[in-house]
Amino acid sequence: MIHIEQVGEQQYKLSARSIELPVRLWWKVIDFVADYISQRVDGRTQLRELARVSRVWYTQCRVRAEERLDVIYRDKKDVYQLIRRLNEHPERYNAIKRVHFMNKSINNFGSFAVHMAGKLPQLETLELNFAWVLGQWEPGQLHPRVFLHMRVAFESVTTLCLAWVSFPSVVVFGRLLCALPRLALLTCGRVELKKPGVVSGLLPSPLRLATVDLFNSYDVVDFLVQTDVGTFLRHVGCFILIDTRGSGCRAAP
Repeated sequence: MIHIEQVGEQQYKLSARSIELPVRLWWKVIDFVADYISQRVDGRTQLRELARVSRVWYTQCRVRAEERLDVIYRDKKDVYQLIRRLNEHPERYNAIKRVHFMNKSINNFGSFAVHMAGKLPQLETLELNFAWVLGQWEPGQLHPRVFLHMRVAFESVTTLCLAWVSFPSVVVFGRLLCALPRLALLTCGRVELKKPGVVSGLLPSPLRLATVDLFNSYDVVDFLVQTDVGTFLRHVGCFILIDTRGSGCRAAP
């Protein structure tokens, strides 16, 4: 977890000592900060503030800031306001590579997915986080065709990170994965499947998952073993977290 205030303070101390580092090295530091900003804050805002620390930092901070779209603790009204602001500046859509959706309910995500259809051609990473409280993926809270909407909105996604999500069945979980046809990397932190039994013909087409990292997500292990999802896997990591407050779920940069 990175706190921008600490980074800014460190930069001040370094400047006072007149230590100069190559620009590209600073950019690597900024990339690391951008990938590991606390999940509870708006990363775009944090990076824009960080850009003010130094002229050397400015360009890379602004680039990484515009690549993010953080939808954190927003109700339906807030989500629609965010969408309206984005529509007023449609050029922003082409820059977004990471969407981080964090809430205590799944219903607003459905509304968001509907309005993002065809607007995020460069999107690579989708993060769904239920805020350290096991959130229920309730089909009744979502549009009946939510997975179709997701496929249209997030077709380019290659990395999916799920944290603190409880799916009603393995079928719903499988349909979510199938809604992302280019998915190659899956990270699950404290994900559970209430009905883990495998249904015949669950996956209409084989996924090409290459990497899976699981943190306290035991039901997903069974899912991988009992389906053909693991056909193309080259790496599987299974981890047990002792700290119950964390998820261990961070999408790879």
